[in-house]
This record gives sequence, C-alpha cells and structure tokens, in this order.
Amino acid sequence: LRWEPPALYNRLRTAYLPLSLPELSSERLERAGLLGSIAPRRPFSQAERRAIRGFVNRGGILILMAGYEDAGPSRGLLSDFGFAIGSADPEAEEPLPMSHFKSPYLRTENRRVFVRFHAAWPVACSDPQAQVLADGKGKLPGIVMRRVGAGKVVVIGDTRFATNDNLEREDG
Repeated sequence: LRWEPPALYNRLRTAYLPLSLPELSSERLERAGLLGSIAPRRPFSQAERRAIRGFVNRGGILILMAGYEDAGPSRGLLSDFGFAIGSADPEAEEPLPMSHFKSPYLRTENRRVFVRFHAAWPVACSDPQAQVLADGKGKLPGIVMRRVGAGKVVVIGDTRFATNDNLEREDG
C-alpha cells in the first residue's frame, strides 16, 4: 500500500494513520481497521489473499481501487470477493471506459454531495445484496460495496480515484 502525499494528508485529517505495508500477512493486519490497495503491480499471492479474506471476515474494511487497464494483478483477489472490474463474464467484450465525471452519492433535503471520478470503469459484483455507492455513465456502477463476514469490501473502478485530482481540489 502506498498513498501519494495528497491522499496521505487527506487520511491524516480524517484521523487515519496510513502506513506502508511492505509485507502483507495476517500478523501485520491484526491491528488494522482499513486496508487500501491502489492498482497493485503484482498479483496477490495465495497467502496474501487468505490474510485479506481473514482480515475482512473479522471486521476489516478493504478498499480496492483499479481501472480496467490496471486490474489484472487484482483479479484473483477481486474474484475471491465476487467482484470484477469491467464485467464478471470472462467471455464478455472489453468494457467501455466511463471516463471523467461526477456522480451524486449523498442526497438529503438540503444537500447533494458528489464524488468525482478521474478515469472510471464499471464494477461488477455477483452478490445481489451488494450496494452501489456511486453510479457512472449509463447508470453503470462505479463504486460498489458488499459486506463479507463482519467486514466490508469496497471496489472503486478508477485507479486515480484517491489521487490529488479527486481528493485535494479546492472546488470540491
């Protein structure tokens, strides 16, 4: 896990202490509450996947961000939780990107709050109880959350979602 400086500052302001995780194991995840992964460059090993599944089942939150073009190394882990970036059908054609847009994710009587995507792709989930947190173009899911055991898995179909482009803009 590597947070870029703007994302690091954003997490610190929201009372999280982001730490780099050079070795992913059950022991290292024991005291964590949140595990974030931004487009890893290598696939998760079987041991790492077991550790992450255990972490989530015990109440941890996994947030995985990857666009379709960067999702390859995450496919095994995504599959473990019933997710895919693009389409869950391996026979499906390549998905079309949803590009840059903003989508409402919180609506109240007095307020609408938007989430921005930099370069989004659709997210698929096999769990019928999964919750779409933000739609993309054509009402395709851009952020999907599902409960697993005592924890949650959130998949965001945008590699650059947690970068400066989205988190540290003065206009929102």
